[in-house]
Amino acid sequence: MLPDSTFVVQRRVDLNADGVCTGTTWLTNGPITTSSGGAGAEHFEVERGAPFLSGVSFDVQFHVIGNGTELVSECFTVTVK
Repeated sequence: MLPDSTFVVQRRVDLNADGVCTGTTWLTNGPITTSSGGAGAEHFEVERGAPFLSGVSFDVQFHVIGNGTELVSECFTVTVK
């Protein structure tokens, strides 16, 4: 990512845990700001309740946008702890 920049981090969830993200709604997690070298890290905790209970799996995809940059992750399956 570009150095000394702030980006918006978004995610979309698909409750059908099959490795194919079909969700259409992007939800905003918050900003991420990069260092002068372009590195950036952020820790997000999302507590939603049902259906996101311990042991439930779902697909998720992340989207980072800002300062003329757009990054989209691959779809991956996660399991709630």
